[in-house]
Amino acid sequence: MRKSWDPTVPAVLIAVAMLVGTVVATGGLGPGEWRAELGSAHGLLRLDLRPALGQGMVRMTTDVDLDEIEGFDAATFGRRGAPVELAWRRDAGTFVLSGTGGRRPGGELRFEPSAGFVERWRALELGELSDDDLVRLAVQGLRLSDAEALHELGYRVGAQELFRLASHGVSLDWVKEAQVLGYRPALEDVIRLHAHGVSADQLRDIARLGLRIDVEQLLRLHHHGIDASYVGGMIDAGVSPEDLEGIVRLHSRGISPEYVAGLRSAGVPDAGIEDVARLHDHGIDIDYARGIVDSGLPGLSIDDIVRLRAHGVPTDFARAVVTAVPGGSDASSVIFLHDHGVSEDWIHGMAELGYGGAPTAELTRLHSHGVAPGFVRSLETAGHRDLSIDDLIRAATRGPESLGSASGS
Repeated sequence: MRKSWDPTVPAVLIAVAMLVGTVVATGGLGPGEWRAELGSAHGLLRLDLRPALGQGMVRMTTDVDLDEIEGFDAATFGRRGAPVELAWRRDAGTFVLSGTGGRRPGGELRFEPSAGFVERWRALELGELSDDDLVRLAVQGLRLSDAEALHELGYRVGAQELFRLASHGVSLDWVKEAQVLGYRPALEDVIRLHAHGVSADQLRDIARLGLRIDVEQLLRLHHHGIDASYVGGMIDAGVSPEDLEGIVRLHSRGISPEYVAGLRSAGVPDAGIEDVARLHDHGIDIDYARGIVDSGLPGLSIDDIVRLRAHGVPTDFARAVVTAVPGGSDASSVIFLHDHGVSEDWIHGMAELGYGGAPTAELTRLHSHGVAPGFVRSLETAGHRDLSIDDLIRAATRGPESLGSASGS
């Protein structure tokens, strides 16, 4: 016989419609009916029980180990018309089955409450038990020790609480597992966790993180498919353990802990949850973020990185501008030069000729008028040195002769 509460094994309640009656001294709750057949599995008896309660009835169908059925004899059970007298003892009372054997054995059923069970229940001050309660306790295989164990865990329960736990398939062991959260969830919350499919392993994994997490947060993580390894990874990556909502937002966008850790290691400035999500949503990978940070652009912000990526600015281009155009190399200048088709070689060439300090707008004027480093060098060879931006543009558009005689020529 089963020694502890295991709600996956007890009978399945098919319909319940019971009226409260009175347990009489002779022990029965009134006549009922039973039918039975040997189960397809060896050693099991399939019982269909209908213990009557006034005008109501509880019906149960369950497979019971033959060792739990007192008075069972296979030969008598299968012989048509043979008298059968069986007893199935439960903690709360005994189902007594009287009838005849045959192809479909069956007959009269009565339930005899356990006086000892009732006395011990009252002594523990667990509340009054109706005949309805006793039958349901027996049907669901609930024991007095179940209530006592729950009391030891800090839960003061009566029959109705036990019914709710059992009807939701919540085992005593599972209730114990819920204690690993570091506090005692209300029984209603324990039922909710179990009903939503939160496993004992999930509870243990979350508990190992050392987080103070309530039931609502735990259910939110579960509903989003977020396991403890993901939460732990995000915390290791620098996300605050207090920001579980932020972790949910990152997960919903498909952002991995490795991505968050990569941004932090790349030196991305002040990357909060929304910043990380924004960078990820704009397709900015770790290599790009690291390259832009390493370029040395002054005053770099998250917005700058997003704008640079949106304009397709390569990291090498940003680095070239910072190197060649000191003082005029913020993100807007880099984007402006890139959008005007200026190349890295052009920037380096013009910087070597002394034009790196020119305003960005002036550099783009030179570039748009076709002034290239090679052209400037040719002018210098001809003796035209230290020309202004306007002089270079005039020479490019009207010809070097527009500059007149070179000084010193």
